[in-house]
Amino acid sequence: MDEMDLLPVDLGAVVRESRLSSRSLLRQSNSSAQVASSDRRYPGSVPYSQPAPAGWSGQEVRRMRSRRSVSTASSTAMVNGSIATASFIWRPESTRPGTGGCRGVGRLWQTPGTVTSRRPGGPAMTDQVEKARRFLDLHHGRRPLLLPNPWDRGSAVLLASLGFQALATTSSGFAATLGRADGQVTRDQALEHAAWIVQATDLPVTADLESGFADEPAGVAETVRLAAAAGLAGCSVEDFTGDTDDPIYDAGLAAARVEAAAEAAHRGPVRLVLTARAENHLHGRDDLADTVARLQAYQEAGADVLYAPGLTRLDDIRQVVSSLDRPVNVLARPGVPAVPELAAAGVARVSVGGGFAFAALGALVEAAGELRDAGTYGFWDRAAIGARGAASAFTSS
Repeated sequence: MDEMDLLPVDLGAVVRESRLSSRSLLRQSNSSAQVASSDRRYPGSVPYSQPAPAGWSGQEVRRMRSRRSVSTASSTAMVNGSIATASFIWRPESTRPGTGGCRGVGRLWQTPGTVTSRRPGGPAMTDQVEKARRFLDLHHGRRPLLLPNPWDRGSAVLLASLGFQALATTSSGFAATLGRADGQVTRDQALEHAAWIVQATDLPVTADLESGFADEPAGVAETVRLAAAAGLAGCSVEDFTGDTDDPIYDAGLAAARVEAAAEAAHRGPVRLVLTARAENHLHGRDDLADTVARLQAYQEAGADVLYAPGLTRLDDIRQVVSSLDRPVNVLARPGVPAVPELAAAGVARVSVGGGFAFAALGALVEAAGELRDAGTYGFWDRAAIGARGAASAFTSS
């Protein structure tokens, strides 16, 4: 079965019941479905708990593709003169060959800030809109925005408790939680993970969407539209092709991809903060002139933030910053100047990529090695630090 057509959903009933009926989702002979009731199994799903708002009507439900991995879709409706959007994810559980049937599970997850006013003088913009605005404003402060990259819900909650003002997902860190290398996560998995991180805290979240999970501009734009539906405040798109023999997209195509992403990011009621990444220096192309030219083209294409991960020399960073009119992100890694020096150079944002995730894995390797080789328990000194942080950040609910 290549496609499932989604029927109109009674969103009021969905909100009341916090679940999707298989009958209202599937129009397919020999189909059956069951509702997922476990957040543990579908961690990206967050059920609605509030009563159904009055006035739900005129639902329009998008068609989504049936896949063996998670798929996303959204429904819109009018609520007292305002547009409301609900996003959900559907994962086929199994397919019976030869029958055309599908057995699957689905669950609605709430995307924050899904109501926008269509009336002059109507209600305030949504939480998601405000988060996106706040996220962009944070790039214009007196000091660089320090943007840590959680790799799961717990690390997101912990980082928020430590006073950070925004969060970013990490493709490599998330892939590691699945036992995979960077670049081995699907778009559906990345979006589900992003929704999970969004729901973990009240902070703005931007997602590392790698190359946009597509070569052509239209595919990149669709990924950005799905990112908005996941409740994000921003996202990034890079010019790495995934092909080690030809790692960087042609400059013209790369700029067209950013232009399509920017149009998708800025078109809807939520103006996502789009970060465009020039990946030369992570893939053996230490051509600063080409990097600057690409970032300038991405700026002209509509990117809100520019990013060239892999730069380490302060003079190179200064040249990039001075060549652009938009905020610049620097990746914190060995050899990169400290934050005060970056601030003096005009850097607007400093992120860590997978650094924190692999620091945690490094602690695990050291602790396991101590137990295996020495038979001692010195790792509990570091574990105590983590336990105190968790006790302060995590709730019992």
